[in-house]
Amino acid sequence: MFIKFFLISTVLCLPACLDTKKKAEHIKVITDPKKTIRPSKINVWPIERIPMIQTFINNHLARGFNPAEILVIFDVDETLLENYAIKNNREKQLLASSLFPHIANNILIKNIPDYLVKKIGINNIDINKPDNLLKYVDKSLIDTTVIKTLNIIVDLYNKGLLNTKATELHIGKFIQSLQKRGIHTMALTARIAALKEKTALQLQNAKINFSDKAIYDKEIKFINKHHSFSNGVLFSGIDKGKILLELLQAIDYSPTLVIFVDDNAHFIDNVRKALLKKYPNVIFYGLHYIFKAKNEFDSELAESLLISSSGKKWWALDNSNMPIGTKKESSKQSLQ
Repeated sequence: MFIKFFLISTVLCLPACLDTKKKAEHIKVITDPKKTIRPSKINVWPIERIPMIQTFINNHLARGFNPAEILVIFDVDETLLENYAIKNNREKQLLASSLFPHIANNILIKNIPDYLVKKIGINNIDINKPDNLLKYVDKSLIDTTVIKTLNIIVDLYNKGLLNTKATELHIGKFIQSLQKRGIHTMALTARIAALKEKTALQLQNAKINFSDKAIYDKEIKFINKHHSFSNGVLFSGIDKGKILLELLQAIDYSPTLVIFVDDNAHFIDNVRKALLKKYPNVIFYGLHYIFKAKNEFDSELAESLLISSSGKKWWALDNSNMPIGTKKESSKQSLQ
């Protein structure tokens, strides 16, 4: 189940409080004085700057909502922070949304037996499209690949090979303004708990603080060591909806209005489904942050970082106790 939600691409995030198209058109998100954004065809509300969520908040405060009933949740990578590395003495953007599948797909390709690689096809070995993979590859290999990938990214941060900065100049002040109004805020990231201290430092350097007006002021550890809640940041791994629900239930907090901002539409849908299943009356806004890439993904730079971090065989897994294929395929392999 750990990888399952990460791999689903269908997105349906219509705000629960807007039950007709006519009502939806009354919500105006202004990116330009002459332009109004409305929900996209797949019902995800796009925003180009973080402060645009103010429109959604004001709409409900005007209806008499208690600020303490509002929870605003922010993704971290490509929403609050952008990743970059240094190449030729210049900053070069390396999106986490591109770096993660680059690492994971290479690990898969180099750890699947050659006969399976040929059978599946290089183009179909994609961590984002598991259906074809799972016909031939045991799920344990995919799960191990995800953890290996996340640990590599942890190592890149810890060694200073991958760095971060705020996506927008005054984003910290905006979040602080919400907190001063009594609105609860938090971060929800696919990062794992091993990045807890590093993430806290990165957010501090970007002048972003979730400790004020946090929904819970103590650290929470989960049974799964990769999950944690600390200083207003929930480290969920890639099943954001499930872990967020576990947190809310653990602290006995039931928000009336949830606004979730993420650059990945899949995670918006994942969180929406989890919340509405447990809290069917919650008003939910899924806001798709349109993060603008500054350059194409530099695979050569990524490769050089991986080699600098973990050596030439950075992709190697310990497969000694791991079934590579299904029982049928494993039997075929043993006969060859």
